[in-house]
Amino acid sequence: MGGDMTVSRLVSVVAVAAVPILSIDPASAQDHTMRRLPAALAVMQFTGVGQLEGAAAGDRFQGRFAILSLDGAEESIFGPDVSLFHAPCVEQHGSGIQCAHLVGVLSGSLLESFITAIPGASSDPAAPEFLGHLAVRSAASERFRVYYHAKPNGSASFEDLDSLQTGELVAVYKVREYVTVDPITQTFMSRGIIEIVESAPFTLNGITTDMGRIAPRLTFITHGRAPEPRTTPLLIPLDDPAFRDRGPGAFIARYAVSGLGIAVANGGGR
Repeated sequence: MGGDMTVSRLVSVVAVAAVPILSIDPASAQDHTMRRLPAALAVMQFTGVGQLEGAAAGDRFQGRFAILSLDGAEESIFGPDVSLFHAPCVEQHGSGIQCAHLVGVLSGSLLESFITAIPGASSDPAAPEFLGHLAVRSAASERFRVYYHAKPNGSASFEDLDSLQTGELVAVYKVREYVTVDPITQTFMSRGIIEIVESAPFTLNGITTDMGRIAPRLTFITHGRAPEPRTTPLLIPLDDPAFRDRGPGAFIARYAVSGLGIAVANGGGR
């Protein structure tokens, strides 16, 4: 992408993901006893940084998240006051992505966009343009994948994708996402549906759970700021299936993004 892209052009995106399909060993599920809960809808909260290639159809984007909480109806899935940051790591490096047990990577590309603008008052050529929201829809290849780090050591970074993906891949979701961008306030909001593709059990604080059981389908909402140009472009990883079609490229901007996912279906266990 050219380096002359302005921030105003970049305000058309939010993050989403595409990934290799997760291969699950059925025997692994037999190594743990799944604790049963009353049927309850899970809530996942996350915060992180998005990376953006550009604002044109086909341009790619990626969100990298620390998952802050995974809650059931009455308390956290792993206990009411259990942190999703590894305590020994936090003592040395502090809370954050570097010590997160659960991280998410959300990747995809733009399918289409349009803006709800009015060129000006019909009888007054000097009247200012009415500027509405930019509406964006992402392509069907987007995926959201969740990695579990049993003992994070403080080396993970939002800038280093490999460091986030060294954990155990425990969930892959397909995503349908719709974004509206406010070019006046330079903020965006995204709404979407994520549905499980494959998942594997994992154990934290002595409790074994499986995202495919507690949250097979979620509605999510995210919000964030308009992208800021990166001083150093970040190469797009072509081993991600969502990114292969356009060949080599670079993320030239990044943006802060946070959100939550609310389960709309539940398997009745954890």
